[in-house]
Amino acid sequence: SALHLAVDRSDMLRSSLCGLGEEALHDALRHGRPVITFSGEEGLDAGGLFRDWLASLAAELFSPDHGLVVRVDREDAEGLRLVGGLPYVSLSPVPEAANADCRSYLVLMGRVLGLSLRHGVPLGVCLSPPLCKLVLGRAAEVRFEDLRFVAPRQWRELDQCLREADHEARGLRLHALGDALGDALCFAVESREARTLRQQGLWREALQREDSELLPGGRERLVCAANLEDYCDSLVRKELVDNVQGFASHVRAGLLEVANLRPTSAFARSVRRLGAEALEHAIMGKLDVDVGAWRARTEYVPEGRAEEPRSRQVVDWFWEAVEAMSAEQRGDLLFFCCAYRRLPARGDGWFAMRISLG
Repeated sequence: SALHLAVDRSDMLRSSLCGLGEEALHDALRHGRPVITFSGEEGLDAGGLFRDWLASLAAELFSPDHGLVVRVDREDAEGLRLVGGLPYVSLSPVPEAANADCRSYLVLMGRVLGLSLRHGVPLGVCLSPPLCKLVLGRAAEVRFEDLRFVAPRQWRELDQCLREADHEARGLRLHALGDALGDALCFAVESREARTLRQQGLWREALQREDSELLPGGRERLVCAANLEDYCDSLVRKELVDNVQGFASHVRAGLLEVANLRPTSAFARSVRRLGAEALEHAIMGKLDVDVGAWRARTEYVPEGRAEEPRSRQVVDWFWEAVEAMSAEQRGDLLFFCCAYRRLPARGDGWFAMRISLG
């Protein structure tokens, strides 16, 4: 029989983690999906409660409040504000500082991503490109450009230096950057121990920790025009791969639990072929709802009532109100109607909505 999962909305993470262990997950997937009941609420899960639970659980897991992730606004990362845009999410390099049981929750995060892909339920979460690459086991594809999605200000400053073809001009930019930072750049960065202490509010103790070298002797090796490319490559490898790859492996393990239940299935093969950009779009979903397409796919009951003059006017008023909504408001309405936070980024992805006319 299907897995019936009782979830407490006031304790979403803990109740979901307790009910969705590896064995329970496998049992659930053998019968399609978990059947959700929210404690203290009436409702029969015909798919809507499952989507509600999955989106709500993702919102908790990918919230910085739990210390598992960090966010960067799209405006900071791209230099522009997108309508309906979402902040980029990356794994924290020190999740254990805020969450002692971070491994279990990171595996749960991977399971949620797997369930999202398997059942075509976008989560409205924008995974950063480097995180997508790590989760898919493609750390070798991480590039300097990916730093903009994790540390946009640092990326912009270094990118401006790299764009200077003249070594003298590049050196002057680096000197100005060192002055702004209060110290010259060297092949070392803040250690994980110092970051953990800083996140716990122990600033004085954090300052007493030695920096982590990007290569042997890095604390004594200053960054100059001639070795700037080497510094950027080493920095990206340290910050975007080495510092978080171990944590990303737990997320990947959770994702593969879902994908490899039937290793020869079409879904398992599609996950193995999935690219980082495709994963980002599948988890995020469409940024806004096409109101025209939504209206065209809506049915009205009783049949024929929508053609009556008075009902037609009410229908027109309703869709005019939907058009006037912000993208966020339309997302809320979409969730109210069908428990989808966002529609799938690819394919039709549309549901049949029915409106009852009195």
